Amino acid sequence: MQKTGFIRGSSIMVTAIGITKFLGILSIVPINQLLGNVGQGYYSTAYNLYTILMVLATSGLPTALSKLISERAASKNDMEIEQLYRVTLKLVSCFAVFGALLIWFGAPYYARLVAIHASHEQIANMTLSIRALAPAVLVVPLESALRGYLQGFQQVKGPALSQALEQLFRVFVAVFGTYFLIKNGRGIAEGAATATFGAFVGAVAGAFALWLSVIRFRRQHTRHYKPQQSNRAVRQMLYNVAIPVCLGSLVVPISSNVDSLTVVNVLTHFAGQTFNQAQAGFGILSRQAQNLVQLPLAFTIAVGFSVMPAISKAKAAQDKAAIEANIITPMRMMFFVTFPAAAFFLSVAHPIEYILSDSYAGANIIAAISLMCIFSSMELMSTYILQGLGNFYQPVRNMFLGTALKAILNVLLILLLKSVLGAAIATILGYVLSSTLNVWAVRRHSGVRLSVLRLARPFLLASLPLFIELFFMNRILTDVGTSFPPRELWLWNVMQLLISCLTGALLYVFVSFRMRLLRPDQFCALPVIGPWLSRFAERTVG
Repeated sequence: MQKTGFIRGSSIMVTAIGITKFLGILSIVPINQLLGNVGQGYYSTAYNLYTILMVLATSGLPTALSKLISERAASKNDMEIEQLYRVTLKLVSCFAVFGALLIWFGAPYYARLVAIHASHEQIANMTLSIRALAPAVLVVPLESALRGYLQGFQQVKGPALSQALEQLFRVFVAVFGTYFLIKNGRGIAEGAATATFGAFVGAVAGAFALWLSVIRFRRQHTRHYKPQQSNRAVRQMLYNVAIPVCLGSLVVPISSNVDSLTVVNVLTHFAGQTFNQAQAGFGILSRQAQNLVQLPLAFTIAVGFSVMPAISKAKAAQDKAAIEANIITPMRMMFFVTFPAAAFFLSVAHPIEYILSDSYAGANIIAAISLMCIFSSMELMSTYILQGLGNFYQPVRNMFLGTALKAILNVLLILLLKSVLGAAIATILGYVLSSTLNVWAVRRHSGVRLSVLRLARPFLLASLPLFIELFFMNRILTDVGTSFPPRELWLWNVMQLLISCLTGALLYVFVSFRMRLLRPDQFCALPVIGPWLSRFAERTVG
């Protein structure tokens, strides 16, 4: 295995996905200030449904197209590549039209499922946000097919640029469009719908950038086209890869929709909360807490895209050493990022929540969801590994077992705690089950003696000093900050978070170097600062 090439190959995608997630987190602050937690609840209800449809559109056929093109590019079978490309475009176009119609006409029925006891006005408010996403469904599948085509030829820069551009336009429209409507006296329902409509504008920008990249690439590589086999055979080939990949990617959106269908209903029907109280709690959980943990998950996604083909290649060559290295190294890199992220969210939940919403009301939810960083990333990484080993359906089964456990615990723990905090705990326990089952499957199918506890122990030990330092420093800074008036208190929390990021990063990097958690070349996969850390590690620890 060429570890350096594997790490560098994932670095661009790590950076691009990291930027998109970071922009998404930044948008929470102004949107929450404009809409409040109730408006965020409307926005989340729409976006959770949209996410499922987008996973179906973006992870299945485009991933299959990328995989099949890469295999045929090696044998220079240009005619079959062209046929795969054309058939995929037709399929995703049909899916786009069907998905847009489903969202538009199904919006009021889904809104009623989410909040059975809500008034007609509240259902209409949620329906407005859901329908605002229908135009985006027309564009995103086509955009994803273009991205999969380029990735099949290992053209990474175009897809990476399009992702960053898409998120930039989405955030711009969501923030400034919502601001314009709210300042002109429109309600939070229309503001939330405008925020969701930003997905369409972002998708158009990303698709346009990809279209330009595809045109330039095809001018140099496309030759005379003649179909090599029937379109039906090509569709079947695509489905064989797309269906299990697509199902395996549904874990996060399905988990989010379990929350959509249970949190508000249980809190209003059994816990005695009003609709607005329940919707506000759901907004904190979905648009703040769960969005934050997407930052470390972005690293796992980017590395996972490189892991799957690397393991497939090693298995085809029956190279057991390469298989083991391609399993152990990504798992260690994943723990290197997720353990400090969990420690960070657990210890600085209060300043994060105040920056996002001008209150500390949701700090306990952010703290509770922090462990999701570790277990959701482990579940996703082990899914990529199993798919690389040729086992596509077992991680899907494990995912549904974890989601079923979460659904049951959602109801029980929300009833027990009378709070949305129960859903946060249920989410973590669901990921614990599915990730554990996945790791057992990796050990069985790979023949690698994989011990998660042994791999994770040094990263846990390195994160303990980080947690202790952040915990005590933030207790002191939070107590000092209570003496400030509200406007100055927000600025104080921003300063507190910046101090925590700087001191915590320096401490964790120092401890990591001393404990030799990763080799110097492995730091290169970290976005922006990776090459600098690699050179620094080489000079300090060799």
